[in-house]
Amino acid sequence: MTTFAARSDKVIMIGRGALPLAATAGAISALSNICLVFLVLHYKKAGFIIAVAAILIPMPALLKWIIVQGNVGSLTGLVTNLFTILMLVIIMLYHVKVEKEQRRLRELFTQTAMSLVNAIDTKDKYTTGHSSRVPYNSLSDGTSCMALPVFLHLFIFKWTGGW
Repeated sequence: MTTFAARSDKVIMIGRGALPLAATAGAISALSNICLVFLVLHYKKAGFIIAVAAILIPMPALLKWIIVQGNVGSLTGLVTNLFTILMLVIIMLYHVKVEKEQRRLRELFTQTAMSLVNAIDTKDKYTTGHSSRVPYNSLSDGTSCMALPVFLHLFIFKWTGGW
């Protein structure tokens, strides 16, 4: 769409003024790049692959347009696309870093919770195993109340450290 707008000699009438369609090419390109960023932010790795492909697929035609036909005005589009790819890579690397840190924090929280459960269980011989029995009894009660079995099993697995 950007290429069509950039090469067009058509005009858009806004009131009494005429806006050349070619003048909208930069705005269309910027909007498409924003959409690509949102694609990466929302769909992460799959969005990144699609976004980079969306930029790279028309790249040979853009290079041909610049080199063979000598349209130096399209260099800005090429530079914009290269910076957009760089920005998408940075966003993706940040996502990977954040997800890794979230996994680490989740593991630390689980370890802390399990340490607390073990400390409570070993405090007194009468309470030994109580913290492990409660989730199993909850599973039994939840099953009889027709709660979602998947949720109940995940709850037991998460808080008892497995079966």
